[in-house]
Amino acid sequence: MGKTRFNSSRVSKILICGLKFSQIRIFACTDLKMETLTSITTLHQGVDANWEPQTSDMLNILVSDHHCVGTIFDKGKQKFVLLKSFYSEEQNTFYNHEWLKETFPYIRDLATSFFISFPKTALVPAALFNEGLQRNFLELNYQLEKNDGVFSVYLKNLEAYLVYADDSNIVAGLKNEFSNCTINHSCAGWLEYLASLNKIEDSNSMYIDIERDKIDIAYFSGGALQLFNSFPCQTDEDKLYYTLFVSEQLKVNPAKDNYFISGIAEKDSSTAKMFGKYLKNFKQMESPAQFRYSLPVMTLPAHFYLKTFCSPLCV
Repeated sequence: MGKTRFNSSRVSKILICGLKFSQIRIFACTDLKMETLTSITTLHQGVDANWEPQTSDMLNILVSDHHCVGTIFDKGKQKFVLLKSFYSEEQNTFYNHEWLKETFPYIRDLATSFFISFPKTALVPAALFNEGLQRNFLELNYQLEKNDGVFSVYLKNLEAYLVYADDSNIVAGLKNEFSNCTINHSCAGWLEYLASLNKIEDSNSMYIDIERDKIDIAYFSGGALQLFNSFPCQTDEDKLYYTLFVSEQLKVNPAKDNYFISGIAEKDSSTAKMFGKYLKNFKQMESPAQFRYSLPVMTLPAHFYLKTFCSPLCV
């Protein structure tokens, strides 16, 4: 297909239709002692037995309120050689610096990128972007707090900027503790990957990435992104409601068009079963084919870690 475009009738939806998040994010966990972090559960671990650390390897750590996924990507071989994932009932546990150093002992030696699930987000076409107005774009949808810093990343496949905000203390804390790290948005690589897919596949497709308390939705039609948005969700019904709500607004047909799911939803989960009941062409995403995966990593559920597997696309 030709270059990615934004349908002018959809731009206002991208910038304006976001919902305000009522959750207050408190980043006190950076000060907690290691012995108090008792709520962390290991979900998956896989490492290539033949992996030998190289200075060119990349450590990518995806963090959301309740989940943390760390991968090591062998840049030379374009291969994922390690994956560790964790869950915690407590919010923001994974910003604890001591826990990060103990869990990922190579964090000071490798180029490290944190991909954080920032809830206050807007996607702005490059033609409309102005760095001095970043805060204004977000204030169309969200009430920004005093300590919120505003950041952006350019997505070349979409010719757009992903603008996001969060407590500047958490970002500064990570950069001060891990001087070699960069901070990015967890959706950046995901959106780049979806855009590259839809330059090839000219169809109506909706992509839903699921977290415990949030879903991200991206809709492509005719090879172009028509909408990207995030919604706070507490239940499976919430996740389905917003999916069907967006479908109705964009005239996407649940009985005809394609729906792809990724994130925290196992095949036999209540979320997947509910989506399958109402969406006829409902599929779980596969990992990006342009990368290689060591055998232990390959055996893990690909859709579960799709955003993590997309991370090399924007570092």
